[in-house]
Amino acid sequence: MNRIGVDLSLACSGLCVNGSTTRIRTKPRQPFRVEHILREIDCFISEKATDGTANIWVIEGLAFHSGRLGALAELHGAFKFWLNNCSAFPGELYVCAPATLKLYATGKGNAKKPELAKALDAILGSPTVDMMNHDEIDAWWLHDMAATHLIRPENMPAHQLQCLRKVFARERGAAESRRGTSRTRRDAAESRRDSNGH
Repeated sequence: MNRIGVDLSLACSGLCVNGSTTRIRTKPRQPFRVEHILREIDCFISEKATDGTANIWVIEGLAFHSGRLGALAELHGAFKFWLNNCSAFPGELYVCAPATLKLYATGKGNAKKPELAKALDAILGSPTVDMMNHDEIDAWWLHDMAATHLIRPENMPAHQLQCLRKVFARERGAAESRRGTSRTRRDAAESRRDSNGH
């Protein structure tokens, strides 16, 4: 299964696929700017994907204090439509709030960008992290959430487990909904049997 983390931005988006990162830059007046970002995402995944049939995506949600919220919301909307209808790598999509991403990476929900880089440096080492910008670092942590969610290692830090439960909560909700539907169908079947018996 491909683990994909995306930090969407009109200026510079960060992307991480199975541990490999890249950045996608665009210029303010570049024609078809959003289309370029989406096309570059697909191209990079084509290079780094290990399995084209199963994908789990985690993207960073909108920062509502952003000065370009409207434009970012448009990009996020286009991305979700593209993923569901056009991408060669569709899959399960989860959204991680910025504060949750910071908490997962550093243990602090108000951490600054250098702190996320320092936390990643402890895992990958300085030579690798020094070549990454902050967008790629964010994308790596988002990808790591997807990877960790799949294996749920024992004795993982409590703050990371808290973040995973928050980001992937709808998966539990869907499972509970399926169990609820099964109970409803079973109850209906028993009710019909009782009615026929009388």
